Amino acid sequence: LQTIDDVASGMLAGHPFLGNEKVVFIWCPPEDGAGLLSMYDRRMQREFLAVSSTSVPLWEIGVKKGDSGVSYVNTGAPCIVSYRPRGLEFNWNWPGAPAAMAARLRATLKPGQTVVRLRLDAQALAEDEGLRNITFPIVPGIKPITPGGEGDTMLATWHGSAVASPLVTGNRTNTDYPRGMQFTAMIAEGKGLYCGEEDPDANRKDLTWMPAEDKQTIEFTIKKTVLDRAGPNLVKQYDSPGDIVIGPFQGDWYDAARLYRAWAVTAPWCAKGTIDKRADYPKWLAEAPYWTIGYLQSEESIQDELEKVESFGVPGVCHAYGWWFQPHQDDGYPDYFPPRLGSEGLRLAIDGLKRANMRVVPYVNGLMWDVSNESYRVHKAQWQAIRGAGLEDLGMTFSGNRFSLICPHSTLWRNKLTEVSRELVGRYGADGIYFDFLTTLGAEDWLGNCHWSDHGHTVLCGGNFWTSAVRGLYSQVRDEIKNINPQAMLCGEEWSEYVIDLLDTQLTHSHSLPLFEAVYHGYTLFYGGRRGMDPKHVGRFWLYGNQNGWHNFEGAVASALRNPQHKDALFAGFYRDLLHCHYYFGRPYLAYGEMLRPPRFEGDPSMDSVQGSCWKAPDGSVGLFLVNYETEKMQELSWNVDLLEGAGWDSKTTLALSKWTRKEGLVSVGDVTGGTLSRRTVLKPLGLSALKLEAKK
Repeated sequence: LQTIDDVASGMLAGHPFLGNEKVVFIWCPPEDGAGLLSMYDRRMQREFLAVSSTSVPLWEIGVKKGDSGVSYVNTGAPCIVSYRPRGLEFNWNWPGAPAAMAARLRATLKPGQTVVRLRLDAQALAEDEGLRNITFPIVPGIKPITPGGEGDTMLATWHGSAVASPLVTGNRTNTDYPRGMQFTAMIAEGKGLYCGEEDPDANRKDLTWMPAEDKQTIEFTIKKTVLDRAGPNLVKQYDSPGDIVIGPFQGDWYDAARLYRAWAVTAPWCAKGTIDKRADYPKWLAEAPYWTIGYLQSEESIQDELEKVESFGVPGVCHAYGWWFQPHQDDGYPDYFPPRLGSEGLRLAIDGLKRANMRVVPYVNGLMWDVSNESYRVHKAQWQAIRGAGLEDLGMTFSGNRFSLICPHSTLWRNKLTEVSRELVGRYGADGIYFDFLTTLGAEDWLGNCHWSDHGHTVLCGGNFWTSAVRGLYSQVRDEIKNINPQAMLCGEEWSEYVIDLLDTQLTHSHSLPLFEAVYHGYTLFYGGRRGMDPKHVGRFWLYGNQNGWHNFEGAVASALRNPQHKDALFAGFYRDLLHCHYYFGRPYLAYGEMLRPPRFEGDPSMDSVQGSCWKAPDGSVGLFLVNYETEKMQELSWNVDLLEGAGWDSKTTLALSKWTRKEGLVSVGDVTGGTLSRRTVLKPLGLSALKLEAKK
């Protein structure tokens, strides 16, 4: 037994264990392979595992051997256990031919924490074997929190949702990173099991919950492909890039997100700091509360954009499509010039929109080269395409046109996209570039790997092959347009954490839980939302601190604002109120703020009826927002928010409470105290309440 800083490590009846005052982890006997046997929360007096065997899988290492492969698993493989400060070390060795593998697992538990930190290193010792994939951890026998898992949910970070347990659906729940973030959790009744990885290299991985064969328990795994697994040379060494983190916690989705945030804001993509302090972050972007889908292809389409910004009364961003001279959207990439309006026409159109407070960010496809283009033959672009395992040229067909998918490692492709971006920002005055595709396609095994080494990459497939390629491409384009205009911006389709220092915002759609915002808001922005005039989707996206837009209703809303008798007049007024609140009051919170725990409503009303959000601004003040999604029903709501947890204000702290409305601006309500703030608020149909709290000196 060894105890350091209240963390005990040692052997218990032949079982390795780690524990502190909150949690205990126990492994199977070393002679049986040391799989994870028990995960016990001492505060809740709850065991999270139900493992029937003493020989339990914990990891599996897949290796390439000739034209096939073999696997090594810890199950039944004896290991040697030794002590580390606040932890344990496990070492496995398979000596001699025909199989030889060495693996080392390090387990660490910090004082006061409930999660164990694990790292696995592996070395292929046989001359004819090379590492291909790592499945670690493997955690079988996870008990549902509620009977049969009926009340359990699993966090899906990319979709921003909580989905039903695999024990209920019979299906696996998967996060295929680099989509989303590198964590998930099982949650119910104020308790949960957190699982994730803190990988600063953004390696490709699948985080998977799946039902066990007996349908009574769940298995969790993280599977990763090894960098250069398809290369000509066998990969002999794998070292964990970061900690695997797993363990019980108390709370809900917000608490799980905060566990991940503690590491995430130290990751390389957050090194530039928060956007309110970043010199390279375009301030006009943070100030704009909305985007529109615009088509810069005629005088009429330009007038549509001018009418939108005039009707909304606040600055916006036009996500510009149809500006190149092709008969339809998916045609002619990447040869966009001359533009449809002509060179002078496009420049004047962008200049006119900017003078009207509408910024312009044109669409550019980041992946495709039209095989019918003359440039495709001139540049021999087929040799720059992503190649499959059989060296086949991967491609897609849109609108009857065939496109090659160009490897983002390709120097030719990077230079081509840089040239297009330089022309748009430098010659035509565009405020930034939107790249379609690219960011998250590395999650697709068939597409996120390239088996042809003549594209500027010396490694073939696996690991962070895709994410490093995309970062390199974005970095080159960003540097170029920033040299032309330091306030130019870059954004892209879909989202992932690993590019938030390079993309100033990312396009996403409506999500029920603000998991990404709870982790990263203040370090980046989202824009978009779900199409259509549904108040709950539009209001929720706004409450979560994002820029509305891409709904494809902006023209209809602008028309309704000019005609009080319009059938959509009520919704149009609601949308305008959201935009004005964001621009005139909410920016320190909804653009720059850190998300705090949302207010709790008495009676637990449906989130499709009413919701709220709470934020801490860079100046330390707190903004609180409530929205009634009902179109006909006024709601009188009792709610509370914990200001001690979020802002550090206890009951002895005197706070000034103010309220903002579009008609009166910010007016004083009076003084309140910290701790738990409880209030009653009346919200009219599609009503909004915006409050500010700041400590009095």
